[in-house]
Amino acid sequence: MKYIIRSVKYFIYFCLLLAVLLGLMIAFRLVEGGVESIFKEGWTSVGKIAILFAIVSAVYPLVGFVKRTAIIPGDYSEIRDKLIDTMRDRGYKLEKEEGENLTFRLRGPISRFFRMFEDRLTFTRSFSGFEVEGYRKDVYRIINSL
Repeated sequence: MKYIIRSVKYFIYFCLLLAVLLGLMIAFRLVEGGVESIFKEGWTSVGKIAILFAIVSAVYPLVGFVKRTAIIPGDYSEIRDKLIDTMRDRGYKLEKEEGENLTFRLRGPISRFFRMFEDRLTFTRSFSGFEVEGYRKDVYRIINSL
C-alpha cells in the first residue's frame, strides 16, 4: 500500500511541476498562446507526457527507497543517545520509539514538503545493529556517518 501511495504522490508532484512551469512560461510570455502552440501535437502531447510521468512514478519508489543494514556494535542503551545526536546533526528529530526501534522525520517543514512528506527513516533493531529504511540517499548518508 505504501508503494501505491508513493507512486500516486510522485505522479501528482510531476504533473503539478509541469503545470507550474507551463504557467510561468505563459505568464512571463516566454511562449505564445496556450498548450496548442507550446507542444507540436497540443493536448495529445500532454497526454503522452502524463503517460511518461505515470511510468516514472511507478518505477521511482522501487529505486528511490531502500532498506539497508547499519552495523553498529554495542548495547542499545549505549548506542541510542549517539544515534539520536547523529540524526539531530543531520536535521532529523525523533518521531517515535517503540522498544529498540526508532523512527525519525526531518525537522524543517520546507524540506519535508519538497520530499512530499516521504522523509521518514526507520531504524529497526537487528542482531548486528539496525535495519535502516527510507529514502535511498539519506539511508546511505546516515549509514556512512554512523
